Amino acid sequence: MAEQSRHDEPADDAGSTGSETWRLRIGEQHVQVLSSSEPAVPAGLTQAELKIFNALRAGWSDERIARQRGTSPRTVSNQVRKLFQRLSVTSRREFWARFA
Repeated sequence: MAEQSRHDEPADDAGSTGSETWRLRIGEQHVQVLSSSEPAVPAGLTQAELKIFNALRAGWSDERIARQRGTSPRTVSNQVRKLFQRLSVTSRREFWARFA
């Protein structure tokens, strides 16, 4: 039988993105499967970029991300800008259209 789990905060790894997931038991192994409507997390992101990516997908502001990470909003703003360049998006709206 599958059990459903949800996460309220951005996760550090690609397997826990704040989206709906299913944990399936296959033999002795548990396998986590993302819902089919979930956009993929781009490969090759650093751990810091992945944290920012997941926070943005959760709709967090730069200020909230900064508070959570213990950094300044300006630092987060710079990290978001660099992440957007890497993902070839120019705004949060475009980011959310592609990844949220």
